[in-house]
Amino acid sequence: MKKFSFVLNLIILLIICLFGLNCKSKFYSKEKVPNDFDFIIEDGYNDSFDSRTCIFQRKYISDLKKIKVNFTNEEKVKIYKIIEGLNFNSLSEKKLKSKCSHCAFTIPSSTFSLTVFVNGKEKKISLYDGLEFDNKKARLFANSNTEIWTVIYKNKDISSVKESDYYYE
Repeated sequence: MKKFSFVLNLIILLIICLFGLNCKSKFYSKEKVPNDFDFIIEDGYNDSFDSRTCIFQRKYISDLKKIKVNFTNEEKVKIYKIIEGLNFNSLSEKKLKSKCSHCAFTIPSSTFSLTVFVNGKEKKISLYDGLEFDNKKARLFANSNTEIWTVIYKNKDISSVKESDYYYE
């Protein structure tokens, strides 16, 4: 009876270990970012960030400030997941720029852009932000752009940079 109990406990322990390893490998595979993943994001106004050089730029009336930014792996994963969730490679500017049945423009406005480098490919999408988007994909792209900037602005190196004095009216 003790042998049976020992064998049963051993089998249960083995099953738990295998389940744990399986869950762990799935967790880590979801957290991987391709080695060649990089991006450039421009808000169309004062700020831009290039992950290839790790440089964040902010325009001021009489200056352009550049700072070196170190992202944590968690921040990189968040940004990659946002871009991956967009299915970025299937997007095109033509699909995002639909004919408006009721276009409304805001002022000031500009063009924001996102360039992604991944899996040996480069793709850039730009969108005019003065338009109230009636296209679902355009709204998704605009919202994702905002999410990426939220991650960037929360970075400790960037959050300490003085706000721009360059305003648009």
